[in-house]
Amino acid sequence: MTIPRNFDQATIPGTYVHILIDIVSRWHISAELFLWGSGITQEQLKDIRWHVSYSVYAKLLQRAVELTQEPGLGFYFGMQLKVSSHGLMGLTVSVAKNMREAIETLIHFAKLQGTAARFRLEVGEQASLYIEENFFDFNNELDRLAYEIGTIYVVIGLINMVRSVTNSEFKPEVDLRCAEPQYFERFANILNAMIETIHYEQPLTCLRFPLSFLELPLVTADPVTANLLREQCQQELDELISHQNIAHLVRELIYDEATGIRGIEEVADKLKMSVRTLQRILQENGSQFQRIYNNVRMHKAKFLLEYKELSLIEIADKLSYSDVTSFNRAFKNYAGISPGKFRVK
Repeated sequence: MTIPRNFDQATIPGTYVHILIDIVSRWHISAELFLWGSGITQEQLKDIRWHVSYSVYAKLLQRAVELTQEPGLGFYFGMQLKVSSHGLMGLTVSVAKNMREAIETLIHFAKLQGTAARFRLEVGEQASLYIEENFFDFNNELDRLAYEIGTIYVVIGLINMVRSVTNSEFKPEVDLRCAEPQYFERFANILNAMIETIHYEQPLTCLRFPLSFLELPLVTADPVTANLLREQCQQELDELISHQNIAHLVRELIYDEATGIRGIEEVADKLKMSVRTLQRILQENGSQFQRIYNNVRMHKAKFLLEYKELSLIEIADKLSYSDVTSFNRAFKNYAGISPGKFRVK
């Protein structure tokens, strides 16, 4: 069973395109009109394993807003999402023992639903479920629109899913990276009913909730089915990874939100190979670790500089520069301006 996907770019499940088609039909917009010029074929729409690239999907979201004149499509989308909308992974999550196991299953198998977002759970005074999608450029109108729509439907969809499988009034605090969109006021009834508080212009997208929710049993729990579905998910995940480009794997492993930047020894260890083998495989694929490493560093530097929470010294340390002077020099060589000027521009 071959599952071809382009892992050099973020991908979205093809089922989400079907949901978009259904949503715009409420404005009497046909699938043919909506998909016109997208390059999406009927064969792709019929393929349950098809994934669409983020670049194509973002343009579909933009077209949907233009045709419907409704920027709040993310709310319609989120309210329509069901467990079954997330395919095999969704079903596997729904039969877990409790919320903790369900979230761990989501984190482990999220890639089956595409590579546009990753999930991470941190447990402290509260439980924090982070949604990592750091490729958005908020100076780009298309990226901003895609983030607003995509994130609100993911957040609302997750809340609805938790409520349905736990039979509880799950109402988390939510951090969003964007400024508050004006049209959110029209959906205040949904936001107030589902979200305790929203914090805008935050460094990362996050749902925060009491630790007690992690131990909530799922009303749909089924240990036998859960084991069988996890095995099936793992088989599909292993096959996906076997098709994954080595340079993309390295890019994903170089930076970790919790621990910061990783060097070649740590990345090679994560891939269960020697440094020499990793270097050879990258070279055979026309790439080099140092080039990937530098690009990831600069991408993360630009992301961290957009927010004021970290000082330049803290950013330099997080990205494993020996001191802030080295960071300033490297960033200026890459971007043409100093980190300080980039931050205030």
